[in-house]
Amino acid sequence: MNLFVKKLLAKYVIYVEIIGYVLVAIFIGGLIALSFIKAEDEFVNLNGHLALESGLLVFEQDHYIIDVLSETNSSVNTRAPLLEVTDDQKFITDRELLSTLETQLEKMQQAGRPDLERQLSEMILDLEEKTYPRLELNTIRSTMSGDFILFEPERDLIRADTPIGGVFDFSNARIHVPQLPADRSQARKLEIEHSGTATIQLG
Repeated sequence: MNLFVKKLLAKYVIYVEIIGYVLVAIFIGGLIALSFIKAEDEFVNLNGHLALESGLLVFEQDHYIIDVLSETNSSVNTRAPLLEVTDDQKFITDRELLSTLETQLEKMQQAGRPDLERQLSEMILDLEEKTYPRLELNTIRSTMSGDFILFEPERDLIRADTPIGGVFDFSNARIHVPQLPADRSQARKLEIEHSGTATIQLG
């Protein structure tokens, strides 16, 4: 090693040592920091159920929707009008007959039967123009605040004991887990107020 290199090392060796110590300190500090940081993508399998307050629309006998008073998939308050319905069985029977005749008319049009088309059209017109002066209407109101959803917005006939929708309080929904995993290594990953993504199995 020549004299110039020796002088250069002697002059800057203190800086080389300082840089070395700084790099080691950064490395050790990084290891310490990592020991306190929890991975956000850890998966813990928990068995639980969705706690969702809801007011389902279910009727004890057949009803027919005359009008939808609140838009489906919209937020509503308690006592908000949702549906206008009737349980008049004569009216419901006529609506079912009308639907059947309209289906038959489409089939006759496809089959090229103008004679039957004419007869069916006259029967449909008679039913459409029929009035019900004493038809009793009922306004169905929400029993809670939440999101109003109709499962089948285009369906008018409501069968007895068949939920057609309701009001759902999604904003206050909770996943209830009755017990922690038996695996202690998984249980140690959980803390109060932990949040994550839940997968719900239907059926």
